[in-house]
Amino acid sequence: MSMRTLIRILILSCLLATAAVAQAVTVPLNQGLLSSDTYQRLNSAQHLIASGQYDDALTRLNSLAPRVQSNSYEYAVTLQNIAYVYISRGDFNSALPYMNRAMRENAMPPAAQRQLVLDLGKLYARAGQYSDAQRVMGVYLKAESNPPPDADMLIALTDAKLGQCRSALPYAKRALENNSTAPESWYQLWIACAYTAKQYNSAIDGLYAALGRWPDNANYWRQLGQTYAQNDEQDKALGVFALMYRQGLAQNEQDYLNLVSLYMQNNEPYEAANVLQKGLEAGVVGANEDNYDLLAATWLDAKEYDKAIASLGEAAKYAKTGDAYLKQAQLYQQSHEWFSVVKATQRALQKGSLHRPGRAWLLQGVAQAENKQYPEAAAALKEAAKYEDVKGEAETWIRFVDARANQSF
Repeated sequence: MSMRTLIRILILSCLLATAAVAQAVTVPLNQGLLSSDTYQRLNSAQHLIASGQYDDALTRLNSLAPRVQSNSYEYAVTLQNIAYVYISRGDFNSALPYMNRAMRENAMPPAAQRQLVLDLGKLYARAGQYSDAQRVMGVYLKAESNPPPDADMLIALTDAKLGQCRSALPYAKRALENNSTAPESWYQLWIACAYTAKQYNSAIDGLYAALGRWPDNANYWRQLGQTYAQNDEQDKALGVFALMYRQGLAQNEQDYLNLVSLYMQNNEPYEAANVLQKGLEAGVVGANEDNYDLLAATWLDAKEYDKAIASLGEAAKYAKTGDAYLKQAQLYQQSHEWFSVVKATQRALQKGSLHRPGRAWLLQGVAQAENKQYPEAAAALKEAAKYEDVKGEAETWIRFVDARANQSF
């Protein structure tokens, strides 16, 4: 999934968490600022809204609006209640003009007016009109020096939707710092925005914050390790993946391979080999040629030659070519185990499709010569001489074998 797609999904889930305007279907009525008649009519309409009788509520409110138009506060509250009827129905586009007109009246007490502006911003966001939501939230911030977390997150959401992840980050971070029970989608938006803006240190901060709430979430551990790696902090990436592994949170093949790779980058091949071996034994890492070939390479770097040879034997079981057997032969050659070299090269040639068949014939001939099997060595070396990449070496050994064979008579 692309980061852009992830942000779109997160914006939807965050909107569901922040757009409380869609749930608060009634407006608090300040009885001291309303006439008795207006208060009773609004209160009656609100009871109809609460019971789901939206058509009847709209009829009463639309009838009331022209009667109170000369009183800015009563008119604004009436318009706001009409907007909430449409919001209760999920008809956000129809609610917008009423909420806008209520805001423009600017007749509410300061706290109520700020809440009205915030609700309008949420409403624009729920309607998918993010530029308008951003504009309204700019107005809100001028009047509110200490915005609540849902306001900060709404600003972060609108900025993110408009492709302004860098400016979204401080609002997302502040929203979470001021809300210890924030939904998980808020953390995820912070992290996704940080990645999009290539602010990896901020992504790391977000991941640690998320892990503080959900310490057993393997995805957050995984992302933290990957982010350290992207930030060229390989030692910290290794620490994260190693801790994830020790906690039993390494859940798939890639988790194991990531840790193996990081151990190798940090010159710890023995640890890499052990992790990979356990992954293969547990069935988490797939049993195939590539993985056993990698295991052989890690054991080889750790100077565990017997284990490397055994791993190449496993790789050969899954291979379509005999190259794994040829690698075995080369390792046996290093320790002068000539009979084992012969056996391994015979297996390599029998399986076939070698990338360097001449090398297999040459190794077999050399090993047989070392075993004083001169006729067999001569035959193998003549086969090797047919391949340009080893022809010179093969001819040199042929002369050696011929001389030794003649001496034996």
